[in-house]
Parts: sequence; structure tokens; C-alpha cells
Amino acid sequence: MSLLRTQAEPILLLLKRVGWMIAIVALPFSNTWMSIGAIWMGCIVVLERVLYAHEYRQQGWLRSFALPKDHSVWLMVLYVLSIVGLSYTEDWSHGMWDLRMKLPLLIWPLIVAWISPLRPEYKKQIWGAYLIALCVAVLICTGVYLRLFGKAWSDVRSTSIFISHIRFGMMLSLGVAVAWQYGFDRGWKGRILIAVLVTLFMGYLIAIESLTGVLLIAVVVIWNMLFQMRQWSSVMWRRLALLVLVGVPVLTAGYVLREASNYFQEPAVAMTSLPQYSAGGERYELHPENPLAIRGEYVYGRIAPNELHRVWRQRTGIEAEQQLENGYPISATLIRYLSAMHQPKDSVGVMALSDQDIRYILSGMTSPQQAEQNGLERRLEAIFFELASYQAGSDPSGHSITQRWEFWRAARHIIAQHPWTGVGTGDTKSAFQAAYDELHSALDAKHRLRAHNQYLTQWLTFGVVGLALWLWVLYAAWRRGQWRFPLWSSFLLITALSCLTEDTLESQAGVTFVAFFYVWIRYGLNDQREKYTQ
Repeated sequence: MSLLRTQAEPILLLLKRVGWMIAIVALPFSNTWMSIGAIWMGCIVVLERVLYAHEYRQQGWLRSFALPKDHSVWLMVLYVLSIVGLSYTEDWSHGMWDLRMKLPLLIWPLIVAWISPLRPEYKKQIWGAYLIALCVAVLICTGVYLRLFGKAWSDVRSTSIFISHIRFGMMLSLGVAVAWQYGFDRGWKGRILIAVLVTLFMGYLIAIESLTGVLLIAVVVIWNMLFQMRQWSSVMWRRLALLVLVGVPVLTAGYVLREASNYFQEPAVAMTSLPQYSAGGERYELHPENPLAIRGEYVYGRIAPNELHRVWRQRTGIEAEQQLENGYPISATLIRYLSAMHQPKDSVGVMALSDQDIRYILSGMTSPQQAEQNGLERRLEAIFFELASYQAGSDPSGHSITQRWEFWRAARHIIAQHPWTGVGTGDTKSAFQAAYDELHSALDAKHRLRAHNQYLTQWLTFGVVGLALWLWVLYAAWRRGQWRFPLWSSFLLITALSCLTEDTLESQAGVTFVAFFYVWIRYGLNDQREKYTQ
């Protein structure tokens, strides 16, 4: 038996390393392989029990299958709460789906508690595989963005073809923290690696207008830089770095406020005081019920639809009601483009367009400025348009920011009705549909979604206990100085911030990200204890 064990141990170690590789590399690529990674590691636990059966019998089987001895056990309690929530749910079908989807909260803490640990050098190799996987995923998605693979897309964020762009942004931001953890102290080569990864990841996220992903990477960089500054002996360099870390966010906020001030500028006259007839003699349509104004211009003022469509068809040979690739009619884009130019929406306005302007409109641009904007600037302008449209009374459906207000309004309505126990594990979907009906929400049926805020979701599903437990899961990880480990605290910041605008635990990629890294980073935390407790 000892000979068999001696021969089997290297194979078991290899299988274990392969299993960890599968689990971590699958995260940015495939929900299916995330599950395969968990199953693989579960099989390794069983193999270890067989191989080391004599030792486990000596220490007792109950002790060998003990619960985790750190606060990852609270992830398991979170899963148990979902089971309890079935006791007062009506939609058992959805409840059982929810339990299956959240299995990583139960499985990964047990796997890490029951499996023998890897040596630190193997952990670094697995982290390296994670960074390589992220780079490969970004390069493939960038190829899709550039249409190198012949794959058409209308929504730029759909170029994140493996998992949602939100979850992908979370994984990329954690990748920056990993590179910082293992690369910063390795001299100029390690720091160049960090700079390259930040540039690559940021570049893709900016291109796809992922404001959340960019902000998460910015938070990770600032947070890790603050840790790094503690080790600098030069007071001058510390002050200079602090000036940069404070100055960049302040300047960014100032830029956003300035752009918002220009965007939401009020028109000089009331809509009813605008000219009544176009240069061609057509009476302008007025829409006082929708006083949307952008940069001092009414979007739905000075519209002569017949003249607009006729002259557009004469100039381009294309009907204005034809749809663009993004699904919007040309006429809607044309009206916004002319408004951005402060031109009337009639023959005069169409004739003022250059050939380049027409190409911009046919590509989906809603203003001449968009041609010079990067992805973040376009995203910022899209957010401003959503807010202005919502303020003017437009339907928020399909607008990622303003429709979230409707999600949160419905969530608050459900919480007000079930503040203490929530609606139960399986009834969140039906509770939201009822809330939207009771509130007479302007959202169409397709966009009547869940809260997109994990804190509200925990509260409305499981009541005050559910919210308190989730807050404790996050807080417990900071207790007793654990926040002093930058990789660990970066992960917690990414998770906590993402939960403000997303139901992070309500998708397989999101819940696996939280459960896996909560235990995997803790799994190697002692390896960095000396460095960060000085």
C-alpha cells in the first residue's frame, strides 16, 4: 500500500494542479467549465480520502470532514439561507433553479477545507494561468470588436462573447490586483507587466464603453498604490504619488460635472415660442409632452417630418424609416444628430449635413462629436441622454441607468411589503412582476427585470436576516486586519462595489467569482502575511 501511495502521490498532485487550472481558467470563458472544475476538484477530495485513508481513520472521519475554520463558512450559511427560503416560497421551480445556480457557495468552501494545500510556487503558477486566460479572452473579444472573425454585432458590449461584460470587468480588475501582488516587487520587468495588463484591459473596457469595469480597475490601482506607498522611504515621492491619486479623481469629477453642465443646458426659449413653419412651408410638429433638451436645443422641436424624410431620401436614396444595425430607425438618429448641430429637423437641416455627417448617421452616431470620442466619453454621453430622457418623461426601457431606478423602485416596494422575512427563494421573479403592475411602471415586459443590486435582492428575498448576513460576509473578511492584504481587500472591494449595480450572486459567473476567489485567495493568504503585517 505504501508503494502504491508513493507512486500515486505525484499523479494526485498533477491532477490537483490541473483541477485548479481548469477552475480558474474557466472563469472568464465558460459556465460549463466552471462546473467541470468544481466536479474535478470534488473528485480529488475523494481520491485523497482513499489514498490517505489510514491517516484519516486515525484522526477520525468527522474531523477530516469538518467545516471550514475561517469565515468562508459564512458562504455556506448564505447557501443554507436559500434552502430555508424554500420553506415559504410558492414557485418551487424557480427556487430549485436558484439553489442549483448558487451551489458554488456551498461547494468551494468545502473543497478548500477538505483538500490538502498546494505549495506557494504552485499557487503562483495557477495565478499565472489566470492572467494568461484573461489576456487570451481580451484578445479574442478585441478581435470580435474589430470584426476580425466575421462576427457582426450591434451592441458594443456584446463583444464580450464568453460572459457578461460586467462579470468580465470584475475578473479583469482582479487580474490587475493579481499582477500587482506578484509583479510590483520584481523590479522593472514586473512593473512593465502591470502597465501592459492595465493598458490592455483598460483599452478593451473603454472600447466597449464598460464604465463599471473601468471604475473597478481604477479603484484597484488606487488601492494597491496606497499600499505600495507605505513601503517608500522618500517623503517627496509619497506626497507626489498621493497628489496624483487624489488629483486624477478630482479632475475626472470636474470634467464630468463640466460636461453635464453643458449637456443639460436649458434652451433659451420655451418650446411653444419656437418658429411655427419650416423654410419649405411645412408646419413644425411640437411635442410639449416630451420637452427633451440637449445642450440648449429641443430634440423634438422644429420637426417637419414630411420635408425631413423627402430631402433625406433625395440626398441618400435611403428611406428614413429604415433600421440601422443597432435596431433604431434612421429618422430617430437623424433627429438627434441635427439637434446636436443646432439645426432644424427639415430640409435646411438635411442640406446642412456633409457627406461625412451622413456616413456618421448611417453608422449610428447621434452627434458629430461622437466621431472624436473614446468609448468612455460615448458612454458618458449615453448616460446623460438617458437621464435627460427620463427627466423629460420618456420610457426608460432599455436604458441601463434609468431602468435601474425602476428596478430599485420595484425592489423597495417589495421590501415595504415583506421587510422581515422577504418573499422567499423562489418568489422573487413573480414578486417583481406584481410590483411593476402595482406601481404602473413605464418599463415594457422585456425589461421588467430584477433589482440589479445584490443588497436589495438579499433584503427582498430573505428579509433583514438576508441583508445582514450578506453584509457580515463582506465585513467579516475585513476583521482583524485582513484588509491589510491588498489582493484580498481588492477582491472584496470589487465584490462590494459590483453589488451596488448588479445582482452578483444571481448568475453562475457572478456567484462562482465570489465563492471561488473568496476561498482561493484566503487559501494563500498566509503566504503574504509577513510582507503585509510589518
